[in-house]
Amino acid sequence: MTIKVFNKIKDIIGPFKARLISNELGLSLNTLESNLAPDKAENLSKLLISLKKENMVKSNINRLIKVGCYRGSRHKFNYPVRGQRTRSNAKTAKRIKHK
Repeated sequence: MTIKVFNKIKDIIGPFKARLISNELGLSLNTLESNLAPDKAENLSKLLISLKKENMVKSNINRLIKVGCYRGSRHKFNYPVRGQRTRSNAKTAKRIKHK
């Protein structure tokens, strides 16, 4: 079964970003996975793995927020999540995140 590279990228990150990435890698929309050069295939696999990880982290954070647990509320209000101080240390982090 031959799979188009664009469709594989599109399933992970959506059509708009998939077009940007395929243009950046120099791939046409009809390029088949079996016709890729080994170096481009390696770059593509590394890129897809990193994108999957990013999407997984975002979905986990959104799940925590949706459930309404303590960690989710900390993420929602951009507070430190893992027990750090908020009286003195988090002020700088909050200013940077809200800009």
